[in-house]
Amino acid sequence: MRRALVVLAVLAGCSEGTGSAPPDAAPDAAAPDAAAPDAAAPDAAADSASDPAVETAPGPAPAVVFSIQVTEGRSSSPQGEPAAWASIANPPYGGEMPAEEVLRAGDCVFLRAVWDQLCDPPCTWPQYCEVDTCVGRPPRLSGGKVVVTGLKTGLTLEETTEYHYYAATFDPEPTAGDVFDEGTVVTATAEGADLPSFSVRTRGVAEMSSGLGCDAKLEAGKPVVVTWQAGTQGDRVFFSIRSPNHGTQFSRIECETADDGELVVDASLVDLYVPDFHPAGDGWVLTRTSTGFVDLPQGRVELVAAGTTGCRFVM
Repeated sequence: MRRALVVLAVLAGCSEGTGSAPPDAAPDAAAPDAAAPDAAAPDAAADSASDPAVETAPGPAPAVVFSIQVTEGRSSSPQGEPAAWASIANPPYGGEMPAEEVLRAGDCVFLRAVWDQLCDPPCTWPQYCEVDTCVGRPPRLSGGKVVVTGLKTGLTLEETTEYHYYAATFDPEPTAGDVFDEGTVVTATAEGADLPSFSVRTRGVAEMSSGLGCDAKLEAGKPVVVTWQAGTQGDRVFFSIRSPNHGTQFSRIECETADDGELVVDASLVDLYVPDFHPAGDGWVLTRTSTGFVDLPQGRVELVAAGTTGCRFVM
């Protein structure tokens, strides 16, 4: 049995996530950055017309207030070890810094962090400065104890502090990071607390690997061609290029696309990215997700099954 502390770090950097990640994967592999186009939208795999995992209310989609994610991670490096981890974001937050969209090409967008965050008068905690306006984060919500079934191992997520941070316990420990197969029904059931008791379902995704590898070079004037084995259930795929060191503080490329086995990052986006400063080099992350959700009075609760891989470009 292992307890994996849920902290605000996924593979590296400071995005939300948890657990033991592949040691040389790039940052934020488990959770695509909020700045990616429609990153929070439900996957086609959880279509409300065909899947009872999704319960919707009429009108605009409510904000996600409680996000449960179970991830299989595969490093593209020969030295990397597979791993599985789980997290709860309650609610999920966006990137570390606001960003402006500079250029969009195909399924990808080049984003540049906005550094001139000057609020006068200064913000008072817990508010923070968002460009030039003081804004507050929504409070964390408790769902009580959460049990996830349908996996190849048991998984329980429980709060460890009064601030509603969750820790994940796999029992037994997953073998080689393998917790689900593509199409397996995965269910999360919460006993309730700030949120009423609920149950939400999604489907497992296929293992993610990429032909991009760890020997790829990022060069101005050349597109980045990303390939992978396409899944069979219409999942969504996210790809990012960013610094492995707190990547949202610097410029980055974010993509969202269909699970069809190939994505081309246009050279015009690479041309913008390459000259910018990125400490610790440049990393890439490729993630496949399937998302189911239910709508509660407080907002949307989602369950995400994800398969991810990543590495660094050759310097």
